[in-house]
Amino acid sequence: MTRHDTTFRTGLRVIEGSASQDRRAPALPPSPAPHLGASELAAELAQLWALGLALDLPVTALADPHRALPGQRTNMHEVLCELRSLRWFDAQHGLRTARDRSGEAARRRALPRNGDGQLTLAGLLRGPVALADDGLSPQLLADRAHEGPRTAGPRPAPGAPMSAWLAWAGQQAGAGVSRLPGTGGTAPPDSLRALVARVQAMPPARPFYNVALAALARASALDPGLAGQEDWTGGRVMALMAEAETQAGALALRRAGQLDRLSRPAVTAARLTVLLAQEDCATCCPSLREAAAELDHAAPRLLDWVSRANHAHPGRSRIDRLLFLPLLHDDAPHPADLAPHMVVAGALGTLLKALFRTGQGRALRLAGTEPDLATSVDTLAANIALARCAAATHYPAENHQDLRLGEAIALGLLRGALERDNRSATLGFRDFDGRPVTLSAHPRAFGRGHAELRRNGQPVAWPQDGGPRAAHLTAVS
Repeated sequence: MTRHDTTFRTGLRVIEGSASQDRRAPALPPSPAPHLGASELAAELAQLWALGLALDLPVTALADPHRALPGQRTNMHEVLCELRSLRWFDAQHGLRTARDRSGEAARRRALPRNGDGQLTLAGLLRGPVALADDGLSPQLLADRAHEGPRTAGPRPAPGAPMSAWLAWAGQQAGAGVSRLPGTGGTAPPDSLRALVARVQAMPPARPFYNVALAALARASALDPGLAGQEDWTGGRVMALMAEAETQAGALALRRAGQLDRLSRPAVTAARLTVLLAQEDCATCCPSLREAAAELDHAAPRLLDWVSRANHAHPGRSRIDRLLFLPLLHDDAPHPADLAPHMVVAGALGTLLKALFRTGQGRALRLAGTEPDLATSVDTLAANIALARCAAATHYPAENHQDLRLGEAIALGLLRGALERDNRSATLGFRDFDGRPVTLSAHPRAFGRGHAELRRNGQPVAWPQDGGPRAAHLTAVS
């Protein structure tokens, strides 16, 4: 008798892929510290010294070329001329001398320059942000601590009422609805030194939570690309921001402990002081020796002004050229105090620009005469970067990198949210380089959508992917 097997066998075995799995903000690829060649290192130190000399000037006077520096026989224009004499800021030689020949080095070098390729005071103050306004952000001027308890309980769920989120933000960061531009706050910083103290005392996320709470209290419109999506509530916006703050703070602390981290500016300035005091230093780092030679040759007056400022502080060494940092002296913050601020600013600032209506047309304004939200956020990030440089806790190149790492965290969170929604949506904003960014999500049949990222209209890889996205494959054997 013949026995028939009714089971259909193909000899093939399907291995399930992971495209339909829940992907919640994967970790960023490792980000090594910026690679600074001798010319860029000289320019980085020179910028920190220049801001240190201006610590007692009002922030509004920093861009005035005729403003005299306290205790010095010079003004901001002459300081700018010393900076312009360095090769990094020279249109012909800057990138030729860069150790890092990636696009990041080119962008770092281009940001503080005007259309003619010259370094400007306004560009120096904008730091790592292309579209910041001059002066102080309205959110920084309005910032003050919440009067309630400062011990935060568990984070509310995204669907929790806004009253729960308001209470949590007050406990977590001292944020609140009353901290709006034009409603008071502490007195504005009367000098660059006071700005450093203000930023040091401010929880990194507080002004950004204030912006979000102000916008939500006014029932401000979200990005038009989210129109009709009722689950994009205030609680969901706050939940994304809270997660971004957590990830950004953790990343900043991990980076502070990296073995390849740049030596702190105070350490580098002290080494350079010793190097210039010696006639022969064959054992010194070649890059630092080159930077010292360039500063000595191209910006000798800047070194003299810095030395004079250091000698004015009691108890300092009598070395002829004393180039120590920071020039804040005894009230200087510890570098760890300001470590999270820039990454948090990049993450929360990007979420605000992406989720609220900040694109073409009628953009969100928090008060009638204030700049739109996107400009205010960019200016706030620039103010924080300026404070870190004036305190000499971080290099300008670190501000540039940290801000964009924060942006990458926000993009990962937005990608996850849009793909889990599994429906069509579009978000648009300008990044910290001033380039238009678009996030587009498309539904798929197996329950998780697909989101793509574009800059300047061109598809780019998601920061979490670290390279071009591979096609989804199904393996068979």
